[in-house]
Amino acid sequence: MQLDVRATFLALHDSPDGGERALSLHSNFEGALAGWTVGSRLSPIWRLHNGKNAQGSVTFGDCQISFVGPVQPARLAQDVRGIEDAASIWATLGCFNLLIQSDLTEAGRALAGRIIDWAKDSGIAYEQWTLTNGVITHVEQHVLARRESSVLPELAKYGDALKHPMTRTSYQENLVATATSLARAAAVYPPIFDEIESAAGSIGKMMEKFASGQMDLLDIQSRLLTMNAAMSRFASQAFSGIPPIRGTECHFWIHSLLGTGSANLALASVVASVQLVLGEARLPERLRQLASITTKIPDSSDLTADPALLDFELLDAVEPEGSPEKIIPLVTYFSGRDGFSSYIQALSAPLTTLAECNSLRSNLLTVTHEISHIFVQSALAELSPTPAKKRISHGHSRFWRRMQSPPTCWTRRACFFWKQSCPWRPKLGPRKRPMARKNWKASSRASSNGRDRRPKKSWSTPSTSNISMPAIRNTTSAISGILGAPSQASAIASRNI
Repeated sequence: MQLDVRATFLALHDSPDGGERALSLHSNFEGALAGWTVGSRLSPIWRLHNGKNAQGSVTFGDCQISFVGPVQPARLAQDVRGIEDAASIWATLGCFNLLIQSDLTEAGRALAGRIIDWAKDSGIAYEQWTLTNGVITHVEQHVLARRESSVLPELAKYGDALKHPMTRTSYQENLVATATSLARAAAVYPPIFDEIESAAGSIGKMMEKFASGQMDLLDIQSRLLTMNAAMSRFASQAFSGIPPIRGTECHFWIHSLLGTGSANLALASVVASVQLVLGEARLPERLRQLASITTKIPDSSDLTADPALLDFELLDAVEPEGSPEKIIPLVTYFSGRDGFSSYIQALSAPLTTLAECNSLRSNLLTVTHEISHIFVQSALAELSPTPAKKRISHGHSRFWRRMQSPPTCWTRRACFFWKQSCPWRPKLGPRKRPMARKNWKASSRASSNGRDRRPKKSWSTPSTSNISMPAIRNTTSAISGILGAPSQASAIASRNI
């Protein structure tokens, strides 16, 4: 089979009568945009040269369209008898990476039946549409057996973490994104199911550390936000265009109909192959073991003058102790904003790689550079560890301690934020006091006479009684209303103050 170099656009539009949708094929992008409706979606496809070639902007007539995948096109040609008699065969970037058009003749129906039987016997998901004058009149679909996750029930047990107001929403979002990814992966491509479970299990270990105090709030929030963004993008891109095709939508809009599942699986495979080799080398553990070598240690002059250091083999010098930990796969996705980027548990590639991954600008080999960032960071953590007490600057440490243990009562929370943010709040303790109004007037007169701007009178402390209780009550009531406090919050807050 030979793949057509030029893309053709498959468009799904609402039918004129507002009923079922109509499928059309366009040889140019401008034609696909014509007649765009609220429910329209689009995907580029490439014709395989063993069928008829559709010319111009056409609407499918009476035919059957079979979506299957992910599968190698050569396997389809080898296993399905009479596939060369199909009206046309197209390759896509979605999880359903093959589209077969067959006529509604006796031979065409027989071919569509053989495709369905082959897909079921081979454990491949499919969806088949019957078109009448281009309008979808019948849909038949098949997904793989549902699988129960062993990780999700464990993740849902972290009730203490869910109660924390700063992590509740992020953690719940992570659970839903993980559940969606696992369900869709099991329906069309089980091999990726185990990798998603492994990545989700690492979140559980982080929640354990957070609950035991080994991970602070900033770290867990950063990890959760990164994983949520990666998992939601991966699920939206990879598992759009799966049964039911009309009920899913990819947010990479030029691939909104069938998604980019084949490309996402290819990116995950490339990253996993490199990560597996580097992970099995256990570089951070070997660096840690170098501390056990106490003989023939070079001094600082040898580092620049002794060429024998170039012959030093790190992998052969030491042997890591203990059994190796399981390698957690990176969650990969495409992003127009992040481009080539890497995080502790996620890696992204630019959307442009879908169209030009063999170009110098968007070459897919750049992901190997991003993977190296993750392993270099792991090595630096062994060579120059950062003490936990120094991770947050002194100026922010008090603030984050308060945020990690926020008031449980809405009224006290309102008072807490009011005391932290009001510029005219009562001043307590041995802090510097704001300058009295008359002193500012004196300073202004002094500056106008050419003298020093600094006031000559001492700092004065405004009394707490200068701020009326009604003003405090009104401010607290307004803040409590914004935060969703009950109507009695202002009265309670005034008594507490």
